[in-house]
Amino acid sequence: MRPLLPACPGSLVLVTSRSWLPGLATLHPPMLKLDVFDDDAGLALLRTALDGRVDAEPDAARRLVTLCGGQPIALAITAARLATRPRWTLTHAVTAVTDGGEHLSNISDGGVSVQDIFDLAYDALDPGSARLYRLLGMCPGPDFSTAAAAAAGALPVADTATHLTTLVDAHLLDDDGGRYRFHDLLRRHAAQRCRIDDSDAERAGAVRRLTEWYLDAAIAADLVVMPLRHRHGPRYPAAHAHPPAYPDSSAALDWLESHLNNFLAVLHAATAHRWWQLVWQLCEALWGLFLYRKHFEQWIAAHTLGIHAARTAGDPVAEARLRVQLGIAHLTLHDHDTAAPLFADALRLAHDAGDAHTQATAREHLGLVARDRARHEEALEHFERALALNETLHDRRGIVLTERRIGETLAATDRHPEALPHLRRAETLAGKLGDTVLLARARTSLTRTYLALDAVTRRRRSQELVWEIQRFVLAPLVGTGGRGRECLVTRL
Repeated sequence: MRPLLPACPGSLVLVTSRSWLPGLATLHPPMLKLDVFDDDAGLALLRTALDGRVDAEPDAARRLVTLCGGQPIALAITAARLATRPRWTLTHAVTAVTDGGEHLSNISDGGVSVQDIFDLAYDALDPGSARLYRLLGMCPGPDFSTAAAAAAGALPVADTATHLTTLVDAHLLDDDGGRYRFHDLLRRHAAQRCRIDDSDAERAGAVRRLTEWYLDAAIAADLVVMPLRHRHGPRYPAAHAHPPAYPDSSAALDWLESHLNNFLAVLHAATAHRWWQLVWQLCEALWGLFLYRKHFEQWIAAHTLGIHAARTAGDPVAEARLRVQLGIAHLTLHDHDTAAPLFADALRLAHDAGDAHTQATAREHLGLVARDRARHEEALEHFERALALNETLHDRRGIVLTERRIGETLAATDRHPEALPHLRRAETLAGKLGDTVLLARARTSLTRTYLALDAVTRRRRSQELVWEIQRFVLAPLVGTGGRGRECLVTRL
């Protein structure tokens, strides 16, 4: 291309390409990457070709821009097609795509289609990059990291990074700071190529590998968020052998939260593939994220899938644990009528399966429902039975939780002296465990109880003082009909 560049001063050359041209970069021209159009730019392009039709149907026009993914070539071909069909409304064009089965990538202007343009870029790829492009088109989730892409492609991370760079340079992928994503039309093209060029087993294998990668990544983060929690999933023992994946629980939660949409997409894909074991394990691994970051809509949706998966897989312990986790969402939302049956079913399943850990957890949360309903004796019974189970299991974390629950319930019924030993034990054990969250909660409850107990002590002392005053000071005033006593006591 260099010999074609004019040498005379004052000349201007505009070179466009779907891929970068590093040979021209050495001449120091300005290099601009053109992104997809936003809504306003897309509407402007349609308006240029269609005049007043855009302003006559603004909602349909915006919908077309969205369906085109902001891709200039898709918008240009769509506009050209509509320009040659003046009787078509924009609403008709949208309906043809959304309801009629036609897709914009297959639409042409009579000569070239969007699919043809994408095929040109695809055909120029090396075999390794083309294969990864196809497999990624089948994978769920709005974006993916290099490590996730490596898992999907069953490739070394270094090779994957090279292929991703090739795809970005060919404008088949976008790189958003290490998180890669397709535009919608390109994802469809990649998936279409995968259905043509790869077998069913290869496609399913890519999704399975990606699902397992997300599961292992969630487990690694979960072990940092809640290192002492009892788990049922079979992949946890091996994960325990590795050093912590994050410096602290906040960093682990941030990572999980940043990938939440990917986790949900993977859950739905695993459900569609009937990989029941992976579905419920993903729910268990995401527990810390849902508990601490409170994404209730996603929490409930994920656990609805997880419970169905555990039941279908024939794992009553997993089902019981997920019922408790789902019940906690409803309990936190103060929906006790939904939470209570979930905890009761979990207790029954865990009892029948002989799982004492989940029985203790289910009883603890049945106690919380009872306590919220002001049925304090019923709550204490559940907490005490949960404590007995945890003592038998030597589950120190469970002991801390149930001792605190007992102490808080006793304090709620003004039995503060009885509450103190339970709360002191919870504080001591939490400190020995090194669980800062449990320790903070135990100390908070203990402090409240001390303050309340001190208030009771002051009140009792004040009452004692009043009686002393009545006895020694007000006795001579009895003849006044008690009025002097009433006035002095009121002042006190």
